[in-house]
Parts: sequence; structure tokens; C-alpha cells
Amino acid sequence: MLSRASPRRTGSPRHRPPRLLCCLYLGVTLYIVDAVGKKKFATTYLEVNGVGQGQTKAYMDAFRRLNARNQNVRAFVSAGKQKMMAYYDTQYPQIIEESRRLCAMQQYEEAIAMLISVPLCSAGGEACTGEAVRVYKIIRDRYNLALLNKARTLWASMPTIDGARLVAPIIAQIDPESSCYGDTQKLLAEIKAQVRSDIDFEVREKYHDQIDIQKQTIECARAVGVAYGSHQQPQTTNILWAR
Repeated sequence: MLSRASPRRTGSPRHRPPRLLCCLYLGVTLYIVDAVGKKKFATTYLEVNGVGQGQTKAYMDAFRRLNARNQNVRAFVSAGKQKMMAYYDTQYPQIIEESRRLCAMQQYEEAIAMLISVPLCSAGGEACTGEAVRVYKIIRDRYNLALLNKARTLWASMPTIDGARLVAPIIAQIDPESSCYGDTQKLLAEIKAQVRSDIDFEVREKYHDQIDIQKQTIECARAVGVAYGSHQQPQTTNILWAR
């Protein structure tokens, strides 16, 4: 939810206390939007005032009045949620289709950001989360293949025990769920046969604390989408999350 505030007037109380206070009378416009899809679901205009020792504290006091206890804010959020859910319940097939178009252009992070913008509790939430996981696996496999190729190149240039010790940390980063993990094991077997050293233990230790790979995959997919959204050009400077 975004907000834009414009001072209606400022001044000092008629009867000044020993310390000078700043009074602000603000007109605040609130929005509920999908920042990734650039979709506006609801908007409202509210007037609030704030008092504080200095303009900054006066602004803080004014914005504190925009909370879940404010009936106007609650009505605005409720109406916005209804419109948002209605939109995603009907539009999620088009969102999935657009994400696949982005994937075809190798814009994987943008595709994930679009998919995770769909609320999980909506009709298409699970379908979009599943699609986000599928796209994440593409990113994961490309990244892990790059690691494998790096390990192969390093081993080819230094097929010794010292080379094996340099390759082991790279191999340890390769996800056991990635599509290239079978080739990783072949490289590991080749290294072990050459140097007669069990570096497999070092690799296994990197994954001893894995508990739920599927859950981690979903969280990683969401992290990619959030990271993409966080690096977009900001559209406003005032942001307010109603709790």
C-alpha cells in the first residue's frame, strides 16, 4: 500500500508551550497497488494532522494516525482486498502465460516477480507458486551448470591433490537437486580416482543441515522475485504498510 502526502498548512499552536511545536495538516492519498504489474486496486484520500517538536516528528505523529484502528483506513483496505482478490482469481492464467513469455526471452527474475505477486490464498495462488518454482529451477540449473563448468576447467588445468582441494568447495556449492548433479558426481569420482583422496566428505558436510528441499526451493524462488522487485525504479517516496 502506497501513500502520498501533501501539507495543507503548517503552523504553531495558538498558545505556545515553553517549547516551540510544529503542527501539520496533511492531505494523504493512499493506494493499494501491484507494483510489478503496475495495477491499481484502490485509492482513497484522508486528512490527518500531527504535532511534534520539529517537522519530522510532526510528520511521524500524523502518519501514526494511519493505522488499522482508523475506520477509514480499514474500510479502504477491505475494499482494496476484495478488488485485488477478484482480479487475481480471474487473471492468473494470463499472468502465467505472460511469465512464460518472459522466460522465453530469458527474463527469469521478472517472470518470478510477476508470479509471486499473486496472493497464495487466491484461486491461482498455488498454480502461480508452482510455476515460480519451475522458473526458479531453470535459474538454479543454469547457475549450477556454470559452477560445474568452472570446476571442470580448474581440474583440467590442475589434476593434482592441490587442484582437488580447490575444486572441492566449488562442487560443494552445486545443489543435489540440480539437473547437472549426476555429471558433478562423475567429476567427483574422476577426481577421487586420480588423487586417491576422499573429498566426498567435504561435499557432504555442506548439506548435512538440509531439512526440507522443496520448502527451501519455494523460499528461494520468492527471494529471487522479491530481489527483482526491490531493484526497480521507485515510483513514490512515501510508503506506508497498514497492519
